Amino acid sequence: MKIAEIEDAQTIFEMAKKFVEVTGYSKFTDDESLMELIEGVLNSPHTERIVILDDFGFIAGQASKFLFGKDLIASEIAWWIDPESRGENKGIKLMH
Repeated sequence: MKIAEIEDAQTIFEMAKKFVEVTGYSKFTDDESLMELIEGVLNSPHTERIVILDDFGFIAGQASKFLFGKDLIASEIAWWIDPESRGENKGIKLMH
């Protein structure tokens, strides 16, 4: 498990394509827009992004300034575990 970097964009893209297909978000995006999102998150400062990657999945989120304060608040963008790896608590392992 590791914090993803820009060189991991293609790996995350392949998993993210599966994510958008099963969630129904595919009707709202295309490959170019999806890659732009991934690259944008990966190119943002480490304090503004959360992308954990393993060979079985990823979790992606971002931290942004709270509307009514100076603190950061985290938001989940996507969480994907390959179907063959589900049921093994691997999704929880991405949180550690």
